[in-house]
Amino acid sequence: MVTFLKNVFSSALKTNTSLEKGVLTGCLRISKESIFTGLNNFKVHSILDAPSETAFGFTQAEVQQLLDDYELSSHIAEVREWYDGYLFGTADIYNPWSTLMYIDRARHQETPDAISFWANTSSNDIIYKYIQEADSALYQEFEQLMHGHSVEKTIKPELTYRDMDDISNIYSFLLLTGYLKATKQTRRNTYLLVIPNREVYEIYNDSFMEYFTNLKHTKKSEFIAALVEEDVVTAERILSFILRKGISYYDNKESFYHGFLYGLFDGYQVESNRESGDDRLDLIIYPEIFKDKAIVIECKHSDSEDQLVSDSKEGAEQLGNAYANHAGAGAAGGLGFAFLSFLNADLVPGIYLILRTVHLEQAIADSDIVVTGEGRLDHQTAMGKAPVGVARLAKKYGARTIAFAGSVTPGATACNAAGIDAFFPIVRGITTLEDAMKPENAKENLRASAEQVFRLLII
Repeated sequence: MVTFLKNVFSSALKTNTSLEKGVLTGCLRISKESIFTGLNNFKVHSILDAPSETAFGFTQAEVQQLLDDYELSSHIAEVREWYDGYLFGTADIYNPWSTLMYIDRARHQETPDAISFWANTSSNDIIYKYIQEADSALYQEFEQLMHGHSVEKTIKPELTYRDMDDISNIYSFLLLTGYLKATKQTRRNTYLLVIPNREVYEIYNDSFMEYFTNLKHTKKSEFIAALVEEDVVTAERILSFILRKGISYYDNKESFYHGFLYGLFDGYQVESNRESGDDRLDLIIYPEIFKDKAIVIECKHSDSEDQLVSDSKEGAEQLGNAYANHAGAGAAGGLGFAFLSFLNADLVPGIYLILRTVHLEQAIADSDIVVTGEGRLDHQTAMGKAPVGVARLAKKYGARTIAFAGSVTPGATACNAAGIDAFFPIVRGITTLEDAMKPENAKENLRASAEQVFRLLII
């Protein structure tokens, strides 16, 4: 290719006796002019030079004339926002291709949408490449640019295609190819650079989003695995990497990070902003298998690094304490807490639900003595299990409650304070658990114990 171009330059432009003047145009030089390229002693004008400043695009007057000619003068503000902003030499220049494309569309649409026409003329892969290879300092500079601020950089006007792969030349390349504009020269070859217009901003934005989408796809499974395994260090490292590489130039409010995490878990079963008591659980990621771990996330935004720890603790407390002390939260090994937090459920003591279902209250209303029972009577029975629920209902109508149990522990005395007037074990001698639980044995033990209790009551 080098030999071919050298011969073309030499034959067509240097030794061609039929040529009076030749013009080469492009964003970058193919190579530097010298005796080794087959072409030398020609004059170079870049976008930084005044002599050719109006030769690269449309001036304000030319764009205004175009809009007037097509009766589109009312669109000047939108055209300026999207396609103006290039500074060549000292002249303010519009992108000629995009301006013409917009006018052509406006001729056929009453309310045309401005879009990035220029982006469709190339792949913009070089922007994606620079974003992918950027270090933290370059990311901070991209953040400044995306927020409309300027960065001060030294430019190499003589940049060639051979220099494109060197990331240290990124700003020279972006300026010379139209992705940035120089607003002011601060010293020799050093300029303040900004994104020129909305059209180019959208190219940056789309490139960032494409990179971020690919990044999140490759990292989210690792992040989920670290959370499930409770590997806090790895989870923090992965999340920090994604945040640094993907979204630092976006809104830094809590609501954005909520949305960012929601999008990160795309492909998983995720629910957002479920109510949890007086608070809200920001995100819940459900497992594929019911018995596996679910992940609950609470987002917090800190105003400063000094508040990171305290805000994190507040989020953890908001998440963990919303129902930690709620009555019944510890039932069934914490299943009550899960139902409260994740299903927005109302916890009702099971005995009361059953009592209503079987209409037991109607039967108790006219009773003097109520008999209840449980396999094992202990201190937990007094916390609201079935025998105590029956006893409390009996107390409502002035009835006394007697409880029978297969076994009774010392802590069962708490049941007396909870409403059970007296309780009795039914096992009448030394036996194995297997024998005690045989239906015929249990039936006989209960009959015999009940008989003796009621014989006492009729004395």
